[in-house]
Amino acid sequence: TVHQSSAAAESEACVDLKFQHATSSNTYNWVLVFDHGASITEITPYAKVAELLRDAQFTVDIFRSGVASDNEILLAVACDTKRLMTAAEAQRYPAELAGPRCQRAPFTLHDRHRFLPFSSLARSEITLAMM
Repeated sequence: TVHQSSAAAESEACVDLKFQHATSSNTYNWVLVFDHGASITEITPYAKVAELLRDAQFTVDIFRSGVASDNEILLAVACDTKRLMTAAEAQRYPAELAGPRCQRAPFTLHDRHRFLPFSSLARSEITLAMM
């Protein structure tokens, strides 16, 4: 069935975290940790969450935990920069303005050149609000 084939694909996507980290070019905004619980080839809560996040246009990579590989599954969630900026504008996210003072103003795409690049904290906050 479709669910079984997607679960099989999730199984194949599950690789050692150190290997994936060394070869991945993604910068993740969030990493969600799930108890492994069931067999990796069955439909599991983490597979369902990964599917929902992918449907919402997030990039999701699935890893076995490097620390507790028998017990934990990690979902690494990323979002492209254009979508992140669009969401920041919709949220009126108080981004840091470029310049000598640490001033903040609601982010706008039209004036994006006036803002510093988003920090990892800002990327995490914006992404969390989108999830």
